[in-house]
Amino acid sequence: MIFLDQNKPEQREKAHQIATFLFKSLTFVLGKNIQETLEFAKANLSSDSIFKSDYFGIVDGYTLRPVTDWKDSNDIVGCMPCIAAL
Repeated sequence: MIFLDQNKPEQREKAHQIATFLFKSLTFVLGKNIQETLEFAKANLSSDSIFKSDYFGIVDGYTLRPVTDWKDSNDIVGCMPCIAAL
């Protein structure tokens, strides 16, 4: 999970990195398999100590079940739970 606390300025300032990371992931997947993409995502999420990534999965967007191949679904998404402390 990614924990963000709006009362901590350093976390607010870095929150945009989530969107940047997700966009970067979209361009990375071209020509990569699911496992390579998962490893890329996990390595990049844990590269910044402001975020604690407990889980990142690549799943079917309708069922949220993990996929093992890009052909497993027409709607494959990255799944990353987030908690924002308000």
